Amino acid sequence: MPDWVLTTDAVRRAINQLRAQSIHPYFPAYLHLRRQAAAQGSTHDINPEWKHLGPFLEIRDAPPSKPYFRPFTLGSGGGDSEWLNPNLAGSFAPSSLGQGQPPPLHVVEVVRGRRGRLNLKPKHWEMARQHLLSDVRMAGWAVAAFMLRDFALENYGYAPGYGDLEQGFIEVFGYDSPNTPEFEYLYDRGPAHGIEDWFEQFEVGSA
Repeated sequence: MPDWVLTTDAVRRAINQLRAQSIHPYFPAYLHLRRQAAAQGSTHDINPEWKHLGPFLEIRDAPPSKPYFRPFTLGSGGGDSEWLNPNLAGSFAPSSLGQGQPPPLHVVEVVRGRRGRLNLKPKHWEMARQHLLSDVRMAGWAVAAFMLRDFALENYGYAPGYGDLEQGFIEVFGYDSPNTPEFEYLYDRGPAHGIEDWFEQFEVGSA
């Protein structure tokens, strides 16, 4: 049975949708911490492995000085601020959050005496929507398509659709189901209009 990857049209539309919304640049870091918390079974004392976030952001043929791309820039619609240098830890580590109370520190807290460790605050998804998404739900299809654009659905006997994309996002980032209060509070689950084909068959040599 064939493997399937997202179509270029679906990914392009996803990026445009993310650019159009006011999304804090820390949001991909929040997704990584959410994933780590699910893996360890606790939202406390999370040890970020920022290199594991890299595959979700890296762009083939990008300049070595800025290999990572994140269309989460508070609705600025593109520009140099979308590109990150190779040091993801430097971009997202607690030491980079700045002074005072920047938006990410409403969602996470630094664990004192545990270098680099972070906690997700209680009801972190509510804090994330308020402080990282300007209190507007994110288009779930858009973040799923962007974050999973370079990953294949393997051995499918049929052409996958939006439901398969959503399920893949849920599994990768450690959500229990799309029907939980957390998921529904943070993401708008309505599919995109105008996307006829979400996936196409992956052909060896096309990557």
